[in-house]
Amino acid sequence: MKKFRLFPEEDGYIPHLWLAYYYFTLLYLIGEQGFRFWIPLLVMVVIFFCYREIYWRPERTFSSAIVLTILVAYLIFFIEQDFFYLLLYAINMLYVVKSPAKFWTGYLIVNAVTGIMLLTDIYGVHDWTWGYISPGILISLITPAVWKVQEKWYRKWEAVNEELADTKKQVEELIKERERDRIARDLHDTVGQTLSTISVKSDISKKLLYKNQERAEQELDDIQQLSRSLLQEMREIVSDLRFFAGGSGSSAA
Repeated sequence: MKKFRLFPEEDGYIPHLWLAYYYFTLLYLIGEQGFRFWIPLLVMVVIFFCYREIYWRPERTFSSAIVLTILVAYLIFFIEQDFFYLLLYAINMLYVVKSPAKFWTGYLIVNAVTGIMLLTDIYGVHDWTWGYISPGILISLITPAVWKVQEKWYRKWEAVNEELADTKKQVEELIKERERDRIARDLHDTVGQTLSTISVKSDISKKLLYKNQERAEQELDDIQQLSRSLLQEMREIVSDLRFFAGGSGSSAA
């Protein structure tokens, strides 16, 4: 049987931490009776499910945020302004919304609640205690906008970093290519020069074989030494080529 979880395990304690004010808000219902108890309680239950929904079904985050905003607005205008801070849950939901159009639409809807409160206060429909809710108003107005701007700059910063990484990779490949070309030229020059020397000494050895045997043996020793030296240099060059070929393979992988 599948174990019931309030929130996904990978999200850790963060969802529960955000519920702290939700539980605190429930204290407002203590001492209330009748519709002032049952209606807010029912709305609070729906708000909880909207909040839980964003963790299990992120694709419904925008619609959940809008529903939550409407429900909180009802509590504010018809029950008690102390429920105002529940709008912060809608703000929190908007952070998950990827679409800029949906994000700013949700932002306007959430702050429209504050706008309506202001109008009702101006026209004497309702007398609000602004000192209590002003911190929440500032949070709902400023925080999402700042976060969105920060997110935009962060994406630009990531793009610049990716571009720099690509440029660095191209420079490294260019350096490796030039180094391979240099090694190839060294190989060509070394082999060509050594083979020419061996060829000359071979001709000299043939001519001196019967005339000056000691000199001929010396030339043959020189040829042997040159061959060994050439073999050693070729091994070193091949080793260097393998190193750069291996580096390119690792980069490509």
